Amino acid sequence: MRGLTANDIYNLYTDRSGNIWIGAIRVGACRFDGKTFTLFDKTDRPDLTKYFAIQAFVQDRHGTLWFGFSGGLFRFNGSSFVNVTQGGPWGDP
Repeated sequence: MRGLTANDIYNLYTDRSGNIWIGAIRVGACRFDGKTFTLFDKTDRPDLTKYFAIQAFVQDRHGTLWFGFSGGLFRFNGSSFVNVTQGGPWGDP
């Protein structure tokens, strides 16, 4: 799997379901569910995908995962990351 073997890990986060999220430089986010690692490396901002650097994770009270990239705020929609600008999208994935 492309990913964590030669990259710097920025942070770790455990969500409410017990998944461990790993943020690494130029890789994306890797989720470990206790058995399997899954890499999420797509955004709706191709200009940032090459320089992926997740610096913060948080899960809100509705279960939505939010990620702070070096290029802004992103919401995880279940398969990729959606850039959130000042005008939204703020709603459910």
